[in-house]
Amino acid sequence: MDNDTRDYFDKQTDWVIDRLPEHFTKLMETVPLLIDDRPPQSILRDMRINDPTELCGLFVGESMATRLHQHSVPSTVFLFRAGIIALTESIVQDSIFSSAGRKELRVQIETTILHEFAHYHGLNEKDVRLIGYE
Repeated sequence: MDNDTRDYFDKQTDWVIDRLPEHFTKLMETVPLLIDDRPPQSILRDMRINDPTELCGLFVGESMATRLHQHSVPSTVFLFRAGIIALTESIVQDSIFSSAGRKELRVQIETTILHEFAHYHGLNEKDVRLIGYE
């Protein structure tokens, strides 16, 4: 991934985060949101994923409910640029730098952030799909 694409993605992520409700961004102060181009090979191998663009985000750690009952390592939410960009480009059939591409990129970034933080709140994949964050 080139630096221009990476910078553009990160600016769009900042735009999305700036527009999230304040109570949500306060939560993000305690659960780090890290952005990388692709997931590490070890994660892909553990999850049995061959194509790194299949993974847009990942929650690592324990849900809030679990953390209430035991002390554990901090939770982290990851966003993976390549997966979100691949999904966006397949939807709009256009560049992420176009107006339609930028809008869809922002939607996918927001959906991925909300999806992964839903896991932090203890929701499983089925629950996340039911609330529309897939």
